[in-house]
Amino acid sequence: LVYCVLHLAAKAIQFMKGKHNKKTLHFSQACLSYCHITIPSIEDVELQMKLFLLSANVALLNGLISEADGLIKAFINLIPDIFQMTENIQEIMIKKEESLESMLNSLMGFMVVLPGNPETGAFHLFNGVMNALQQHQTVQEPYFKLRVLGNMMAVLWTFMQEKLPYHIARVDSNDRVYTGDEEFIKTCKEMISSLVEEIMVLFQELEGKRFTDIGNKYEMFYASLFCANK
Repeated sequence: LVYCVLHLAAKAIQFMKGKHNKKTLHFSQACLSYCHITIPSIEDVELQMKLFLLSANVALLNGLISEADGLIKAFINLIPDIFQMTENIQEIMIKKEESLESMLNSLMGFMVVLPGNPETGAFHLFNGVMNALQQHQTVQEPYFKLRVLGNMMAVLWTFMQEKLPYHIARVDSNDRVYTGDEEFIKTCKEMISSLVEEIMVLFQELEGKRFTDIGNKYEMFYASLFCANK
């Protein structure tokens, strides 16, 4: 049912050629509200997360920024729970981590175009992801966090560009909302510095170990970001 309702919301904005009238806007809002209420009734936490992320994408496509923000918050709140319903079997845990990493990568791509909330701060969702990750010790440490933190850092560097690489029609992303905002750029740099420090600690944990699991490209990528931030 959730997939069907999301399909209807996507078709509505397509039918209106990207510009809602009052009736179609209310219809799309009702569709997203239904999804937000219905998804938590699903037992599978991983499926819940995927549906929240998909719903947020459809919400932003419809220009419903506050709805997208709320759906991403629901997604983030489930990050610590994705492992609680899983038996402590390494093979299963690794698959869960791989699924979580894939979803987080999708989330980072989505956050490039999702504008920050002026009331709660431009980085409240970003900080929420970081806090949620701290609550879980992964099986693939430190490789899992190296890859995730690297992608998060790439998003922060993207935020500092004058023009973002892509946009959603009729949605003002951070390059427009925070144009010329020195505090925004300063915060980006501070968060990058914090991530660099955490990444370097993880690299120290890998001293004496082989890097084949993450590849030399990651090592070079992080090193170049570290030097650029100096």
